[in-house]
Amino acid sequence: MAKELDVDVVRNEFIKYWISNGFVWVKPTSIIPSEYWVDTLFVNSGLIRYLEIVEREGYLYQSLTTCQPCIKLGSGKFSLDDMVLKDGYFTFFEQLTCGGGEDVPIAEFIKYIWVYLESIAGLPKDKIYVGVHSSQSEVMKSWIDAGISSKNIIFPDEEAFELDLQSGRIYGVYSPFYYDRGETHPLACKTAECNINCSCGRFLELGDVGIVYKGKARIIDHGIGLERITAIARNLEKVNDIEVFQEIASILRKEIGDKEELPVILMMVVDYIRSAVILLLSGIKPGNKGRAYVLRAILRKTFLLFSKMKVLDCERIRSIILDSSKIIKNSPLFSEVDQETITRELKDELQKYEELIMRGRKVIRKFLQKRRKNESLDEEEMRFLYETYGLPAEIVSDLLKDLS
Repeated sequence: MAKELDVDVVRNEFIKYWISNGFVWVKPTSIIPSEYWVDTLFVNSGLIRYLEIVEREGYLYQSLTTCQPCIKLGSGKFSLDDMVLKDGYFTFFEQLTCGGGEDVPIAEFIKYIWVYLESIAGLPKDKIYVGVHSSQSEVMKSWIDAGISSKNIIFPDEEAFELDLQSGRIYGVYSPFYYDRGETHPLACKTAECNINCSCGRFLELGDVGIVYKGKARIIDHGIGLERITAIARNLEKVNDIEVFQEIASILRKEIGDKEELPVILMMVVDYIRSAVILLLSGIKPGNKGRAYVLRAILRKTFLLFSKMKVLDCERIRSIILDSSKIIKNSPLFSEVDQETITRELKDELQKYEELIMRGRKVIRKFLQKRRKNESLDEEEMRFLYETYGLPAEIVSDLLKDLS
């Protein structure tokens, strides 16, 4: 029997709690959004499932709960590279989610959330903070009635999220909630003005609750990041201290040692490996367009970071990723998938990457011969190298360092 990781325990606790309150468990949708969401490569959520039901039935006829796998390639605030350097942000994550149907009162739904946070996840109530949009006085009252102190609510909160998808007649407002990791936390800015909207890492956003309308049909949409709530419930200092991350990291440390200068790179590699394996297990193959290119880009970021850790042998890289995939495969999402897919695709992609690097070295040497020492390539030349030779800027930068 596969070992149960800490995220598995928290996932099961969440699902069982909402089922006990009358919600119906549904199997998560594919990590690849349906044709209904043709305008997105990956960004998925539990809300997509609920909106599809409303589109089909006219309303959300029953309250549902699931744990939805998601891929996120950056955000409105951060590029992909910036995002993975922030604690709690991953390219792959799981969203614990539930959707309240027409018959669920807002106050009752928020009370359920509060009981989960305090009694099931075991969070101290004075550490939970909420932001509420100026249009949501009913939501503010519901949070206070549920048990949160009014001093832990920012109302109105200018950072509260508004959803407005006019093409689908979808609109609503979200109330985010946070956990205060304390002014002594390593990521805290330690200023007197620090609050839930500070850019430091003291206040970790756990999830949100939204009142969403598709046409006239109302949905109460709730989501919590599985990895984030697991870290807080287990009293871990950072989100990437969760067990699944540390088990993959331990495989890497066996190969590279526990070098003090590499923790950031190591955690980025863990995130990219996890995401790439899950995309491979979802049936995506590396390629040059759409989702296939996203997978290729993530794999090449992984290979590039391996080179920075001085892991250059292709067989070692493939072995590390395959060993890591055994941990990922223990997830209930992928229990029936054979590893042959990963083995085959990794072998092909590593070979293509090696060929790209060899070609890149030759091309960049020729560029450097025509330039003065330490003269950098301009934006037009970087674009030319990408469009003509398929060399991304970060690979060019890395090769320049090696060849200068």
